[in-house]
Amino acid sequence: MPFVEVIRRSRLEMLGKRHAWEETCLGRDMLGKGHACEGTCLRRDMLGKRHAWEETCLGRDMLGKGHAWEETCLGRDMLAKGHAWEETCLERDMLGKRHACEGTCLGSDMLGKGHAWEGTCLRTDILGKRHAWEDRDMLGKRETCLAGDMLGKRHAWEETCLGSDMLGKRHAWKETCLGRNMLGKRHAREEIIVLTVYPDTQ
Repeated sequence: MPFVEVIRRSRLEMLGKRHAWEETCLGRDMLGKGHACEGTCLRRDMLGKRHAWEETCLGRDMLGKGHAWEETCLGRDMLAKGHAWEETCLERDMLGKRHACEGTCLGSDMLGKGHAWEGTCLRTDILGKRHAWEDRDMLGKRETCLAGDMLGKRHAWEETCLGSDMLGKRHAWKETCLGRNMLGKRHAREEIIVLTVYPDTQ
């Protein structure tokens, strides 16, 4: 059965109102299990209040193990204080090994200071090769696949910050599939934020 992905956006922009953004996997997850991933905005927007955003795996992780991944907002919002956001692998990574991937907030918030967020693969990437994925800070550096993509092809996926930080200018963030998407089809998904969705903070 083919993979079905539906991205639903409300009429409101991402920085304004409640329930501004929702993304969900319908039917089956990326490896054939039902309802493996869901992301949604909670009661408040991403910039205002505590507990503004939560993403979690439901039922099973992406490879059939229980509750392998969780991403959540901590006590403060994403713009205010240090350690506002944390991403971690719980019990097992996405392929059944412990502590294969870890992401964390450093001392500063996501917009104020350098290197506010860092994520890296430890020892091995998600498919067992060393240093296949690297994520740099959110303030002008890029996040890219090295060596191989998540399904074994080179440079299949790239996420990058374009020019400015995520709240300053248009074209601040782009995520795209290069060559092949994660399920082997060409250019199956592209998501891009353009124009002036984010307010100019300067």
